[in-house]
Amino acid sequence: MFARSEWLEEECANLSREGALSHPLHFNRILAVLVLMHAAGLRTLVVGSRVLTEKQYETFAAALRLAKGTLHDRQANVQVPYQPLKTEP
Repeated sequence: MFARSEWLEEECANLSREGALSHPLHFNRILAVLVLMHAAGLRTLVVGSRVLTEKQYETFAAALRLAKGTLHDRQANVQVPYQPLKTEP
């Protein structure tokens, strides 16, 4: 069963337009709702996206290819290229 949350969609869209998703108060407000949904036995999946420049994508893709080729700590290494995408504006 999959149920869309109009509230979550609207809230994330508003915060994205405001450029405030990284603001701790907004993040905590959304997190609190997700915790309540979890406590009620509801499973949640929140998906985010962003548009990358060609240079950002090329940098990310190259770093990810290198990380996927590592033999030691591969799982941790594969997570590293995603970090700048989560924090850079």
